[in-house]
Amino acid sequence: MNIDIESKFKLYEYEKGQVLFKEGSLADAFYLIKSGNVKTVKLDKSRIIPLFESTEGDVIAEDIVFKDLKYYSYSSICVEDSLIYKIPKSEIFTFLNSNSEWIGNILYDISNKLSKTIDTIYEHKIINSDMVISDDQKKSIIENLK
Repeated sequence: MNIDIESKFKLYEYEKGQVLFKEGSLADAFYLIKSGNVKTVKLDKSRIIPLFESTEGDVIAEDIVFKDLKYYSYSSICVEDSLIYKIPKSEIFTFLNSNSEWIGNILYDISNKLSKTIDTIYEHKIINSDMVISDDQKKSIIENLK
């Protein structure tokens, strides 16, 4: 990607264990990882639920762009020393309009996160009671997939 992001946005140094943002805090930016590793988690009572891991070239909190969130719905923490660009929410659309190839990169990143989420749901058999399939429905699905 040939975008001079360094001249447009500030590069921050984060140490291992440092928090980028906390769930419930004001969603004021999304982040682009230049180097390092960041885990994104959701807090649920006494559990920490890992959502995804991000490394060089990945973006974090891109959902604030498409969902126009006021607050982050998860937390992100550096799991190693990292260099990360912080792109203010107020400048995101200007940046994307002048660098349209970034939209494809963000959609690719969202697709990867969705795939990982689907794999996690499958692996851990996480389901919502509304998603339970009756025996008749299972039979019909199996018949149609043959």
